[in-house]
Amino acid sequence: MNDGRTLRAGLLVGADGANSMVRQAVGIRPASHDYREKAVVATLKLADARESTVAWQRFLPRETIALLPLNADWLSLVWMSNPDRVAELLDLNETEFVEELNETLNKELKENSFVNKVNKWLVDCLGSSRYPCDIPLIEGVASGTRASFPLAVSHSNRYVAPRVALVGDAAHRVHPLAGQGANLGFGDAASLAGCLEKAFSLGADPGDMSHLSDYETDRQRRNLSVLAVCHGLHALYSTQVTPVVLARSLGLNLTDCSSVIKRFIIQQASN
Repeated sequence: MNDGRTLRAGLLVGADGANSMVRQAVGIRPASHDYREKAVVATLKLADARESTVAWQRFLPRETIALLPLNADWLSLVWMSNPDRVAELLDLNETEFVEELNETLNKELKENSFVNKVNKWLVDCLGSSRYPCDIPLIEGVASGTRASFPLAVSHSNRYVAPRVALVGDAAHRVHPLAGQGANLGFGDAASLAGCLEKAFSLGADPGDMSHLSDYETDRQRRNLSVLAVCHGLHALYSTQVTPVVLARSLGLNLTDCSSVIKRFIIQQASN
């Protein structure tokens, strides 16, 4: 420690983020890919208080905006774009930032007429469960909440070492467009707790690799599939090529029309 003390424990859990010092100390090196993008995060004040249970996401040609409800009055923002655009957004004062956000949320884009016709045909054939919902109007941004961070995907080939276990961003990092980063971290914590509970019930050493390896196997199997899906979604929404736009639009409309598919997605995300 900084004060000269030495602490000892049967197990050290590295939950210290993407630049984990615990991971570096045990020599675990993650494989990573830099998206060459950044995200602005902030806490936003809604103009009109509402029963806010809908998460919003808008995909634009060169940026993506996600709004996550916190309560009836406040939203959490993740605004993903290229580094130059992010720098411009951070240079704006709070009033200018809110104006730019509202304008971007409501910006009208040139649509692909062919894709629209095919989508309309699909919706007419299958019916749609979609319900109307107004784009939220932002009134302000909480002072001091704006910040930015680089976007990347990474995964450690090992989550454990003798008497060490990595969880959350220390073990893996995912693109935020699907909002799964926190869920993966919660899943890691629950899985590790389960493995430790089993070790304690057997009177075993919690730092023993036989129990820690069970945690690693369980979570790598689950996390890798989510990382792959999120990476694929990023690639899918990073192009305006007509066949790809058509495929993703049909996929979203098919999902919207199918309660079975939606339940499956919700179940997988919740697990």
